[in-house]
Amino acid sequence: MFAFALTASAPLTAVYGGIGSALNLTGNSGIAFGFVGVTVALLLFTNGYVAVARDLVHTAPLYAQNARGVGPVFGGMTAATTLFSYNAIQVCLYGLIGVTLSGKLGLLPWWGWALAVWAAIAVLGMLHVRASATVLMVLLAVEVLVVVAFVMAALAAPADGSTDLSPLLPSALFDGGGVSSVLALVIASFIGWEISAAFGEEARSERAVAVATFAAALFIGLLLTASAVAMVNADPHNGVPPSGELVFTTLDAVYGTVVFAVASILLITSIIAAGLSFHQTAARYGYALSRDGLLPRWLGRVRATSGVPVGGSLAQSVIGLVTIAGSAAAGASPDTLFGWGAGAAALGLLSTMAATCVSHILFFRRGHGRPVGVWTRLVAPVLGAAVMVSVVILLLAQNTVPALPYVLVGCAVAGGARAAWVVRHRPAARTSFGAPSNEFLETGGRFASAEARL
Repeated sequence: MFAFALTASAPLTAVYGGIGSALNLTGNSGIAFGFVGVTVALLLFTNGYVAVARDLVHTAPLYAQNARGVGPVFGGMTAATTLFSYNAIQVCLYGLIGVTLSGKLGLLPWWGWALAVWAAIAVLGMLHVRASATVLMVLLAVEVLVVVAFVMAALAAPADGSTDLSPLLPSALFDGGGVSSVLALVIASFIGWEISAAFGEEARSERAVAVATFAAALFIGLLLTASAVAMVNADPHNGVPPSGELVFTTLDAVYGTVVFAVASILLITSIIAAGLSFHQTAARYGYALSRDGLLPRWLGRVRATSGVPVGGSLAQSVIGLVTIAGSAAAGASPDTLFGWGAGAAALGLLSTMAATCVSHILFFRRGHGRPVGVWTRLVAPVLGAAVMVSVVILLLAQNTVPALPYVLVGCAVAGGARAAWVVRHRPAARTSFGAPSNEFLETGGRFASAEARL
C-alpha cells in the first residue's frame, strides 16, 4: 500500500511538474518551506485519519469518515468535492504528459500524445491491479533512486559554488511572489499519499494501513523538501527561469547520458503511473458512492472474475476523453490544463481534509470506534484543521481562476442535496451511509471481490 501511495504521488513527476513549474512560474525559492509546512499539516491530519480508518474500513475513506462523523448530507458534500479533486488531478496529468512527450519526441501535438496515453490508461484501468503492480513497483524504486541521485548531485556541486539552505526558511516563501501558486503545486504534489486507507478492505492488517499512510506522508515530504532545495541550488541564475529541465541537465552533467536517458523514460512512466493510480482511485470512489446510492447503479458494476470496478473505470475514461478533446478544440494550452487541474485538486482536497478533521473530532466524541488518546481525538485534528483552513484562505485570497470556488461549492451542494434526497426516500440509508460493504463484514474483514489483497 505504501508503494501504491507513492506511485500516485509520483516523486519524479512532482519534482519535474510540481517544483519545476512553481519555480518557473513564480521564481519563489521558498517552495521547500512550503513542503515542510504541508508535511506537518498532513501528519497532523493522518493521526485522526488512520485512527478512524481502523474501525471504519471503506473504499472511499474521506467520504465515509465524514458521513459517519457528521452525517449523510455532510458525507455527500465531501464525497462530491473529493471525486472532483481526483478527477481534476487525473486530467491535469494528460496536459503534463502531452506537453512532455510533444517536447521530447515531437511527431504529434500535445493532445495527440495525451490521447495515446489516455487509451493506455483506459485499457489498464479495466485490468486487475496485479497486472501492472509488479512493473510499477520496480519503476517506482528506480524513479526514487533517480530523484535521490539528482538531490545528491545538486547539493554536492551547487551552481553558485556553495549550498544554499535559505529555501527552508519561512521568509523565503512569504517574501517571494506567487505564494498561492506555490502552495497549490506543493499540495498537488502530495495528492495520492492518502489512498492507502482506500485499500483497507483488502489490507493484511489495520497496522499495515496506518504504517503505510504515515510512511507515505513522511517519505514524500522529506524527499520533495530535499528536491526543492536541490532545485534551487541547481539553478545557474543565467537569466533563464528555472524549470523541471534542471533535473535532467544536472543528471546529464554529473552522471552522463545513460542516466539522463533513463530519467527521461522514467518521467514518462511516472506520469502515466500516476494517471493510472488516480484513474483507479476515482473508479473505486465511484463504485463506493454507487453502492450507497449517491451515484447511478451502473457505476457500481464490477467484473465478476476480478472485482475490477468497470463502471467507474469507464466513467473515468469518458471524463478524460472529453477533457482532452474539449481542451484541444478550444485551443487551450496543456500548461493551462495542468495548472488549472492541479490548482483545483489542491483546493478541493485540502478543503475536504480540513472538514474531515472536524469529522474525526465528532466521530470520537459520539463514542464511535475504539478509545484513543486526547492527541488523536482532539489536539491533532484541531491543529491540522487550523493549518489547512489557513492555507485554504490563502489559496482563495490569491486565486486566479474566479470560477473555481463556485465550482467546488456547486459540487458540495449537489452532493449534499443528493444525499438528503436518498435519506428522505430511503430512511434506512441514514445509518448505512459510509458503512463498510456487507461483503466485507460477512467475510470477517476480507473483501472477496476486491481487485487485490495487498
